[in-house]
Amino acid sequence: MVHYQPLAFDGSESNIPSEFIRPDDEKPCLDAPELVIPTIDLGTLRCWSDPPALSKAAEAVSEACKRHGFFLVVNHGVDLGLIDKAHQYMDVFFGLQISEKQKAQRKVGDSYGYASSFVGRFSSKLPWKETLSFRFCPRTQNIVQNYMQALTNGVYKSCIHRAVVNNRVARRSLAFFLCPKMDITVTVAQGLVNAANPRRYPDFTWASLLEFTQRHYRADMKTLDAFSKWVQQRESTEK
Repeated sequence: MVHYQPLAFDGSESNIPSEFIRPDDEKPCLDAPELVIPTIDLGTLRCWSDPPALSKAAEAVSEACKRHGFFLVVNHGVDLGLIDKAHQYMDVFFGLQISEKQKAQRKVGDSYGYASSFVGRFSSKLPWKETLSFRFCPRTQNIVQNYMQALTNGVYKSCIHRAVVNNRVARRSLAFFLCPKMDITVTVAQGLVNAANPRRYPDFTWASLLEFTQRHYRADMKTLDAFSKWVQQRESTEK
């Protein structure tokens, strides 16, 4: 693993370092068509007494996952007061001096703790962000979201978590990642493999994907393809 000279970053800089500037072909397009985001009513999914509505909601989720892997959820049942309180605590923590935040610095090899962008791991195309991750359960990890894309043989899409920042309003995200146990083998559903749609990804464990994305590859839209080649090369070397 290559270690880069770390940058002192807390998101308050007025001059953006070159490491954070993305290539022209990856910059936002001002005239891009508006994304139509479907709204999924979880209240409907929890109501088994209305099969037609349940089927319609499930179909909407499936269609959104096939198109771009993104949809809006309403009636999720999470207390709004709890969400507001979480945002208040986020503001308190990220408003601290960087020396205070670094007391919770993420340790090498861990996926939880405070991290200022990806400094120290990569040298270019760094995201302009700070994160504070918690391990909710000892058996879960926060890593890239390619699980459903691998299980469905590419039918469902894994979208990149990315937002356009500005100099007026700070953007906050409160995310939860549900991942399998580290030693569980992820394999494609056999019913989705056929002559028209041959198998795209090899079997792998969550631990190996974590190693790849934390140490070898900066996640993008080609993560699973690059990871597949990496797994195959490593297996051929071990033979």
